[in-house]
Amino acid sequence: MSQTIPTPVYVRTTVSGDYVETWMYEKPIFIHGSGGYPLPTSRKYPCDYLRKQAALRAQQNIKRTILSNWGQYGKNTTTKFLTLTFAENIIDRKIANRYFDNFLKRLRRRYGKLFYLAVPERQKRGAWHYHVIFFNLPFVPWQDMISLWKYGGIYIEKVHNALHCSRYISKYLSKDDRKKNEKSVYMSIGLIRSETVYGYTSGLTSDYKKLYSSEYDGEYTGRVVYSCYYVGNKDEKFLNKK
Repeated sequence: MSQTIPTPVYVRTTVSGDYVETWMYEKPIFIHGSGGYPLPTSRKYPCDYLRKQAALRAQQNIKRTILSNWGQYGKNTTTKFLTLTFAENIIDRKIANRYFDNFLKRLRRRYGKLFYLAVPERQKRGAWHYHVIFFNLPFVPWQDMISLWKYGGIYIEKVHNALHCSRYISKYLSKDDRKKNEKSVYMSIGLIRSETVYGYTSGLTSDYKKLYSSEYDGEYTGRVVYSCYYVGNKDEKFLNKK
């Protein structure tokens, strides 16, 4: 049985809604199927290092999921950022999650299917609260939202900058408040995910806005040039420009 030979590429591109990130590598990464990775290594890493790297990947995935869903659900809805707190000192994560699930059920009964992403966080007093982004929630009067939540305070904010909001939410994943096997983030089914392609940057012309760029040294890829672009308000989606 023949073995597929991985393909070396020097460019990786990730599209998250109106934002495009590119990585240009001095040394190639190798793709097999849909995934890309550097040359294999037998080096062993400490558990703390691997845990930090996993947390960093989770933060980046959350950031890109937020960017991918921002403004994608019609003109009658806007992305909203909510913070839900408990009047009681709810320190049991299972109880807090049950109350949060009940809140979502009441919202769905009134407004239909909702697309959201939520990150729980423990307060200094030990109680849990939730940071939630709703991507397709219509306007809800504050008093109505309070009656739907029921358990304490609620802070509603219409957010205008997708990139800043995605960074703000993803930073909560760096706080290790979870027990083993507990989720660090809750997401509704059907959220749009970012897309990654390898080997080209066709479509990134000078009229796209470069937000920032940086360079760093990868352990196996040599010098890496990273760039982030805003490609909104264009007639064509970036991935169609091959």
